[in-house]
Amino acid sequence: KTDTITTSIKTPAISSLKSVAYNKIQIKWKKIAKAKSYQVYRSTSRYGTYKRIKTTSKLSFTDGKRASGTTYYYKIRATRKIGGKTRYTYFSNVKATKARPAKSLIISAKAVGKNRAKLKWKKVAGANGYELHRSTSRGRSYRRVKVLTKGSTVTYTNKAPKKRNYYYKVRAYRLVNGRKVYGDFSAAKRIRIK
Repeated sequence: KTDTITTSIKTPAISSLKSVAYNKIQIKWKKIAKAKSYQVYRSTSRYGTYKRIKTTSKLSFTDGKRASGTTYYYKIRATRKIGGKTRYTYFSNVKATKARPAKSLIISAKAVGKNRAKLKWKKVAGANGYELHRSTSRGRSYRRVKVLTKGSTVTYTNKAPKKRNYYYKVRAYRLVNGRKVYGDFSAAKRIRIK
């Protein structure tokens, strides 16, 4: 059966597609005038078979139970009732992203003791560990100074080599078949070592 296409309403476009957790992807689109609902389709290949996973009147959908590190492809279309029958727009352009850990958030950063910087960050769901990076410039040249191998570890004290300003970033990772799937780095936090 071939779906009946209508050009009486605009074809929708995906406005945002992003991973919001290690196993969740959020898709958003803008409202189309006269649309009754929107259908979300997903595939693991850009030119593969797409499966309809959601029909909704809302303007967003969070796709759960996704595998970390796997690339998922999405497209949507709108529907409208015409003459008692459901008609469909053309599909939107395809967009893709990977499910990965959420962005890290440093909640405390301060100098402690002699030449030491103590950081605390929010635990990231599904993380198997964290990486700590340091720089003497906020915007560049960060170097990894520690790999933490437990997702439950949310604090670390780093010994700084000199008395000056240091900038720290943290990112979570999840292990998938022995490889790390990274979340985004936290915003940089400055610590003055005196």
